[in-house]
Amino acid sequence: MWHRRNAWSGGALNDKSSHHFDVFNWFADDSCHSISAIGGSSPEFAPREDHPKGCLSCDLDCPYNLFEDPDFQEMGIKFIPPSWRKADDERMKIDTCVYAPGADIVDHAIVDLAYGNGVVASLFFCIYGPKAQDQETLELVGSAGRILLNRHNGCLELYRGFSGEREVIDCRTEDFESSHFGADRELVRNMAAFVRGSDPPATASDGHESLRMIHATQASIDTRGARQELG
Repeated sequence: MWHRRNAWSGGALNDKSSHHFDVFNWFADDSCHSISAIGGSSPEFAPREDHPKGCLSCDLDCPYNLFEDPDFQEMGIKFIPPSWRKADDERMKIDTCVYAPGADIVDHAIVDLAYGNGVVASLFFCIYGPKAQDQETLELVGSAGRILLNRHNGCLELYRGFSGEREVIDCRTEDFESSHFGADRELVRNMAAFVRGSDPPATASDGHESLRMIHATQASIDTRGARQELG
């Protein structure tokens, strides 16, 4: 599909981590001034001569078969238009084999970020590992405590001071079981409110800043970790 190639999507870092960086900026309440990163494309997905046309016609013992994914079976199959199932154009074909040639995206990376106010952050990014309950987490550590967000269970863990005191806050809403844990429905609500005249929760400048950070990350990966200054 379109997200296999940098020329079509800007790459997986752009697809996914532009959102991560936007959240980093929100919490840091400042602009990132430098980034260094290492990463690349895993040899796990080296092209195979025997690759099938797509997951629907696959007889390989493959953990990446889209139609055997339990989450996709529950949420995705019923939303696939018939045109996607029958597409020949790789940009529209939803089940292109992961071992087909042509993919050139970064599928794993470690990114270190420094902010002007002294905040530092790290992103660990890998899009091919086995699924787990903690596969997408955000952790904030400071002198007064620690906050841990697990997106997949919708809970915040708060640790205060050095006493070991722990509190768990259930942040799930009634939309949690929907796509992106309710975020898609909230996005639609925000867009509707914007059309009616409300200020958006994020601005074009916020989006531009996160994309500048993605560009710097890719430049650092391409230069084997050379630090990139954002100014």
